[in-house]
Amino acid sequence: NSPLIMPRGDLVEQVSLMVVILTSDDVQFSAMLSESLSSNLDKKIYDMYDIAAAKLKNPPKLILAFGPRNSEAIHTTQLVEALTKAAGSCPVFGGLAIDFDTNYIDEEPKLIFNGQTFFDRTAVVLLDGDIDPKFSLMTIPFHKSINHRSIITKVINKNLIVEANGLPVLEYLSSFGLTFEQKKEMPFTLPIVVTSPEDNYSKPMFLVSQSDEGYLACTQDVPLNSTFSLIGFDESDVLNTTRELGDILKWENFKFCLILTCVARNLALGLDFQAEFTQIRRALGDLSPYIMLYTGGELCPDKDSKGHFKTRYYNLALVCCRF
Repeated sequence: NSPLIMPRGDLVEQVSLMVVILTSDDVQFSAMLSESLSSNLDKKIYDMYDIAAAKLKNPPKLILAFGPRNSEAIHTTQLVEALTKAAGSCPVFGGLAIDFDTNYIDEEPKLIFNGQTFFDRTAVVLLDGDIDPKFSLMTIPFHKSINHRSIITKVINKNLIVEANGLPVLEYLSSFGLTFEQKKEMPFTLPIVVTSPEDNYSKPMFLVSQSDEGYLACTQDVPLNSTFSLIGFDESDVLNTTRELGDILKWENFKFCLILTCVARNLALGLDFQAEFTQIRRALGDLSPYIMLYTGGELCPDKDSKGHFKTRYYNLALVCCRF
């Protein structure tokens, strides 16, 4: 659970390798890699699922899903929606890989499958057997959003905000004193909460880059006429949710536990970058069967406004699956 620290000039790079082996006498596993998702994404996701599910005796009880995020070849929201549609009522849990340069910008996130690396594919592991998976989802507190009402009045390509409150988005944000250099990339410094106009469901996400035209790209799709607020969070917000999850898990008995936490939460910890690991280890001890790692996006089932479970894609979240 301790990353290897490697000095690089005046920077500190965190490098870690975590391995978990899933094996059981009474649980079936079926792993499958998709074809390239640069075209016909929906069909290729459905085909991947059908081939993997055909290897099981019964419909799966849980699907673990992994892949790269923000690749030019993959539209992240479309990928997650296709996975959840293919899975039907089966819960999907997993994370998306991310890579950073010194400015914390996506570089070349990749998926490793059977010894090969891919930037344009995803993979799933279907589980069937005597399991009853449980999930926990912790997000940053929405009450810390800046008190303003912004309506997204123009969007292109589903995740590029062009206008807010009828103004060019950069001009609108400048009214809050926020200005950006004229560059295509910017650090992960603008977390926002977007609320859908259809189901009034709020999701945290990031503004991650600026186009040549001055549009701002989000890590997820933003519906037209949805509202958004800028939010702030710090180390205490991160560790409070980690502590809350640890208090839940320490009273449970499980044979497998996978904890995923957003890499942006790690950035908020500053120099105390192992604090989340420390919190979980304090709650569970060193002998508990769990693994915890950082991701660039989290997939976890959550209840919608009608109380039904639906797998969603998150940023800034701490999620857990165990059985």
